[in-house]
Amino acid sequence: MLQRTHLLVASALLCWAVAAGPAQATPLNLTLQGDPFPDIFSQFQSTAYNATSDALSVSAFVGKIRTGGVDYVVTTGMFTLSATVDSAGVLSAGGTLSITGTNAALSYNSGTLLTGNLMLIGFPNGTAGVLEFTFDVTGGDAASLYGGIGSTGGVIVGIVNGFPGNWSSDFSASFNGVNDVGVPMGVIPEPSGALLLAPGLAALALRRRRSVLRSLDG
Repeated sequence: MLQRTHLLVASALLCWAVAAGPAQATPLNLTLQGDPFPDIFSQFQSTAYNATSDALSVSAFVGKIRTGGVDYVVTTGMFTLSATVDSAGVLSAGGTLSITGTNAALSYNSGTLLTGNLMLIGFPNGTAGVLEFTFDVTGGDAASLYGGIGSTGGVIVGIVNGFPGNWSSDFSASFNGVNDVGVPMGVIPEPSGALLLAPGLAALALRRRRSVLRSLDG
């Protein structure tokens, strides 16, 4: 079974945050924190890349949002990621993330769950089928779960039999894959950050690994 065992540390995030301009993509080694931190889960994903225009698009149906260890079903939810990635795997400025949907129990009624500007891209040195992104939160009903506007979020996009391991040619995968949108390890959103000081919770957060590819194989 393929597993994601990547780890993102706080010092790396600090360096990325102050770096200017586009960066060469390598594996980000991204790990998203477990409970009680948030996770928006999407499935039936479609991915397409045009090597001529350098345009990458990912869309999926949002199934649920998890926060505080509780799953909430999202109604009419859609995940949309748009980016420009050149043949060397370099992410240009201007990429966006948009997640729509509602949940009455959480009073998320505006129709927009989360929006963000893409900051970094990572991908494996091979065809393991995982694309990684970090993003700056720009809005949405669930923005406060991620620390509010300007905070850092992470996206793990799982692709089965689609990504060729490079950006030199077109690729696509329809209704194939799942993704998670969460808080990268090393990022402590407010006001949830105080909870991480609890010893038991800290141990849980440091050891938790959520696997997109495990869902694909299961």
